[in-house]
Order: sequence, then C-alpha cells, then structure tokens
Amino acid sequence: FFVTAKTAGTTLTVSFDETMFGNALIAAPAPGPAAAPSLTDGMGMLRICADAKGQNARTLLINGINGVDRQTLFDNEAHPTLAVFTIRDGQSLDINGTAADEIPLGIYVAEESEVTLSFHATGSISLDDYVLVDRLTDATYALDEAVTLTLSESSVNRFCLRSRTAATRIDDTLNRDNIIVTWKDGVVSAEAPAATLSGIEVYTYDGIRIAAYRQNTAARHMQVKANDDHGVVRLTMNDGKTREYKF
Repeated sequence: FFVTAKTAGTTLTVSFDETMFGNALIAAPAPGPAAAPSLTDGMGMLRICADAKGQNARTLLINGINGVDRQTLFDNEAHPTLAVFTIRDGQSLDINGTAADEIPLGIYVAEESEVTLSFHATGSISLDDYVLVDRLTDATYALDEAVTLTLSESSVNRFCLRSRTAATRIDDTLNRDNIIVTWKDGVVSAEAPAATLSGIEVYTYDGIRIAAYRQNTAARHMQVKANDDHGVVRLTMNDGKTREYKF
C-alpha cells in the first residue's frame, strides 16, 4: 500500500483496524512476540521472526487456505534495515500460502549483523515438520530453538526450510532451485550447484537495467557490480530459461 501525507514531515503514524484487512484469515494475536494467533479448522501457520540490532522482521507461512499470498514490498528510497521473506516461483513473499517440502528464504541485512531467527507454529503446522538448512555450509538447525547467524551479506536461497521427510529422503538435489544469490557492497553474486549459469542482470524495481554480465560458456559462479543494494536479479540459465530474485 502507499500513503500520501497532507503535510511534509520526517515521520508518519499509520493506524490500522480490522476493517482495513481484506482476508479474515486469523483472529487478532495476543500481545507479545511469541503469541500465536488462533486459526480456523484445518489451517496451520508458521511465523518466522528475525531480530537484529533492535530491529525485527516477520514472515508467515500458511496452509489450508487459498489466495493468501502477499508479495514483499521494498521501497527504492526507504531501504529496510532488516527483512525476511519466503520465495516461491521467483517471487518474494511476506505471506506464503503454500507449505511445500522445501521453502527458500531471503534475508536482507543493511550491514553485517547477528540475526536471530525464531519460529512459532500454530494449528496443523508443527515445528517438528521442518528444519532450517544453510545450503552454503550444509548446517541444519531444529526450529524449536532460536538460531543466531552472523550474516555479512543479504541472500536469497542460501537458507531454506526443508521438511524432515525431504531432509532424510535420497533425491537429486539438482532438481531443486539450489542457486544461492547474495548482494554485498553493491556486488551481486550467484552460485549454482553445477555449471548452469550463462548470464546475470540487475534491474531496479522500476524495470531499469543497471548491470549485466554474460558469457558464452556456462559457469557455476557469476558476479556483477550493481552499485546499489536493492533490486531484482535475473539469472539466465544455459537452457535459455530465466529466474528472478527480489532483494
């Protein structure tokens, strides 16, 4: 949503009430960061909370109901200090209505930070259903305790939630979107599990291309200087298909 102020200023307070929400998904949560909302029958919710340097961010995974997806919104002029979101079909989501076997995460940090992730499950989703996986280090974390990560860069797909069934099943990991994209000090990097990358481009949210790099032979690693810390990264694979990641 967008808000227009009648008078110029440096701060603006916006108050919400129940009539301003279009989907009656959940009852209002009780006060407190770990308070769990009540859900309708058959629904489940996993709330992912990120905290760093006094800032906090939240994202929701909900199952049992359709049409609840809400895309993550970043402002070109007002960058967040901290953000966490899930990713599906190339879209960054604040509310994700699909509880899949593997759910990629995006974490945005404006500077090197210790980020604490905590998880709160309600309804038909249990903390025992998933583990947090760091694809860069292969570390795996249970969700029943807070996880503190030292992050020097923003990333998408480095971390994911993986169902315990999928985590113990032998499968072809190349069939999953295991490409890790990071953005640090204006440099965008992509790392694939195999030599499948042929191009990388960076766009502003307005669709203006600000950086691009292509090569004739496929590679596992590519990077390009973007001179910014927000935008959309488009990767071109060696089969001609593209994937997009929002920061």
